[in-house]
Amino acid sequence: MKKCIICHDQFASDFLEICVNCIRKNSKEINQFIEEKYKKSRIQLNLPISAPKSSDGIPCILCEYKCKIGKTEVSYCGIRKNINGKLIGPTRSYGYLHAYFDLNPTNCCASWFCPAGTGCGYPKYSYSKFGEKNTYNYSVFFYGCSFNCLYCQNYSHKLELNQIPLTNIEIYEIKALHQNNACICYFGGSPEPHFPFALNLSKKVLEKAEKQNRIMRICWELNGCGNSILVEKAANISLQSGGNIKFDLKAFDYNVAKALLGIEKNILNKVYENFKLVSKLINKRPESPLLTACTLMVPYYVDSIEVDKIAKSISEINNEIPFSLLIFHPCFFLNDLPITPLKQVIECYKAAKKYLKRVNIGNLHLLGLNEQKFNEFINSY
Repeated sequence: MKKCIICHDQFASDFLEICVNCIRKNSKEINQFIEEKYKKSRIQLNLPISAPKSSDGIPCILCEYKCKIGKTEVSYCGIRKNINGKLIGPTRSYGYLHAYFDLNPTNCCASWFCPAGTGCGYPKYSYSKFGEKNTYNYSVFFYGCSFNCLYCQNYSHKLELNQIPLTNIEIYEIKALHQNNACICYFGGSPEPHFPFALNLSKKVLEKAEKQNRIMRICWELNGCGNSILVEKAANISLQSGGNIKFDLKAFDYNVAKALLGIEKNILNKVYENFKLVSKLINKRPESPLLTACTLMVPYYVDSIEVDKIAKSISEINNEIPFSLLIFHPCFFLNDLPITPLKQVIECYKAAKKYLKRVNIGNLHLLGLNEQKFNEFINSY
């Protein structure tokens, strides 16, 4: 880590070189510097610097980038190509993914309130009043993402895009219906570029699960910029099945979002627009939360100022929406940053609790703490 090259006062990552306070000032000089950093990260990953917009390109409407992919071009997320006028990539029946079973309750961001972790919604949505101990979660990891997070915790999916074969939906349909499996979680990368595949798989699995009179929760971890019609379809599947839909609300300030995620105003606006869209469904199933949000506390960047604004925006919709604050570990282009300092974690937690009733800290083990010990720190802070 180093001191910011602009103010020479606050900490900055070796890659960005500029601190969050200077980023928020939004000067022309700083914007140009951030743009160069963004281009450097995309080039290193061999991904398009911007979403293709060829006048004669094949349109993709799965997310807010709305690519028009010309011949030899690649979609912004990196998983669709125009080869001789034909779009090659995931379809309703084929996808780039890796899937595996996790024993419930898993370490997912919803386990502190979901049916698998707590038993809420029993007996309709959970096999036990007290949380499930002998069921599985089928974790479906999709390759490709429409964000450019400098701290991506699963960045290998970007490096392996050209090495992953498309696989048939039937393989995953059979596995998802394993007799001890009770839920499917779509994550990645991000599910948005694979929405046709994931929605189709969910429909097939739920139809068979219903005939077998068994629970099958469908959950999603989204970056949030997907086509609103498809986001609403995904949310309704979760609503019906007892699952939940998680949005990564990574930043609130446009300038911070551009620096850390490589996204512009229209993309960030779409994330919060979709979050609000899904929130309209939450009262239809009060016994088990449908919607949740997560924010990764990136050291010295996603601070209490950022969390305060995110939490306030959630509370203006519904102050009972569960909110998870996640502790960061060094990764990807920001691998020189430390684990989120305890002081920052406490400040972020208190900022969120001003507005929201249900706030949880994830990855406490990275600080060598458990929930009880963390609460002691909060009370003495």
